[in-house]
Order: sequence, then C-alpha cells, then structure tokens
Amino acid sequence: MKPIGRIRSGFTAKFGVPRQSFLVEEAVGILKLDPDPRFLEATRDLESFSHVWVIFLFDRNDEGDWRPTITLPRLEVDHKVGVFASRSPHRPNRIGMSAARLGVIDRKAPGGVEITLYGIDILDGTSVLDLKPYVPYADSIPDARGAWTEPAIRRFPVTLDQANEEIIRESAQRNFHRFRGDPVVFVIKMLELDPRPTPQRETMPIDDPSNEGRRFAFRVLDLDVHWEIRSGGIRVLEVLRISL
Repeated sequence: MKPIGRIRSGFTAKFGVPRQSFLVEEAVGILKLDPDPRFLEATRDLESFSHVWVIFLFDRNDEGDWRPTITLPRLEVDHKVGVFASRSPHRPNRIGMSAARLGVIDRKAPGGVEITLYGIDILDGTSVLDLKPYVPYADSIPDARGAWTEPAIRRFPVTLDQANEEIIRESAQRNFHRFRGDPVVFVIKMLELDPRPTPQRETMPIDDPSNEGRRFAFRVLDLDVHWEIRSGGIRVLEVLRISL
C-alpha cells in the first residue's frame, strides 16, 4: 500500500491526542493529498457527504513489536484486553481508522488537493491510506454494544489566564494559520480530558488531594503547556513557545 497523503494537525506529540475522534470537536486537520493528478478526480462528489472515514498508518509509533493484550486508557477498567478488542496502535498491522466531519475541499491548493477535517484524533504528519464516505444507513448501528468503552469519559475543570490565552492564539496564527475555530477552546478541551499517559493518570489521579500541586506538561501546536493539579482540576501555569 502507498499513502495518498499526510495529515497536518495541531497534535505535534502523541501525549494529549484525544483517544477517539470527536472527543475534541475543535480539533481540525488538513489532509494534504500527494500531487497525483488522479486525486483531483478521486475527490469528485466527496463534498456531498458530511463525514468520512480516514484510514491511516500508526507510522509514528516506534515502540517495537505488537502486543496481544493491552492496558486500557480507561482507568475504571482494571484488566487488560486483547488488542483486537481495542483501538490501540500496538497492532500486528498498524492501521488506524477514525471518523471525521468533512470541511472544505481545496482542489486548487498548490502541490495537491487539501481536505479539511474536523474532530480528528490524528497526529501531525501521519500517513493516510484511504478516505471512505461515512454512510449513515450502514455505518450507524443504534443497538450496538460498546463494552468497556461505554462509561462516559471524565472531564476536569481547567483554569487558563488571559496572558496564556494570547500566546496560544498567536501560535495558531503564526504556524497553524489554517487552524479554524478558537485555538484556546481546542487546548482547553484537550486539557479537560487529562492529556497524561495512562500510568501517570493511574498513579496520580487529579481528584486525589494528595496530588495537589503536582506539575506536568504536554505539547500541542508549537507550544509546551505546563500545568498543575489544583482543587480537583487543572490550572495552566505557563505556555512556552518551542521550535518545531
């Protein structure tokens, strides 16, 4: 298989990327198709659909061989499951699949077609293998069981001051000028989900008073966001610009 293009998104590091699509509706990406002239025709009538399936490679996952069982990102589930009962990237063939809301299709973009996607959970630079339309009558199954995924995902309150809000907005305008929507809301929604890796979320829960004041950081856009646990929530301490 040969990739058809790559994703450009604000998710510049794997920690903090939402664990499923649409958890952060404000997460916007651009699929830049390779400059194959046939791709122009391949997108014909695509905009008549509201949503698409993005089939991609976990090509930024460099943690060695695949795992037959994995630890779940849901802390309330205290056992491992088989990798085929999860959407973990640690698979025999590292193929991912995410739904996204379809935005503008720019067929005149220099160097190849650009397709805007909303609600994505895909790391910047990821190789895309295929796009398929989301077909409601076939893809929506109202009585389907979600097993361990069904408990509601917990969100935490976030405090962010105006000075750091301005740094986030400047970052989006400077290096992510095609970012649509409010980048501050985007960062806050990521923080609400607790962007730490599972071992940290498990051993240092936000709602445990003994963890008050513990400090962490994660990367998004071209920023390092430093925060601490404060009163059962997240308080942003500072936002630092980095060089990508």
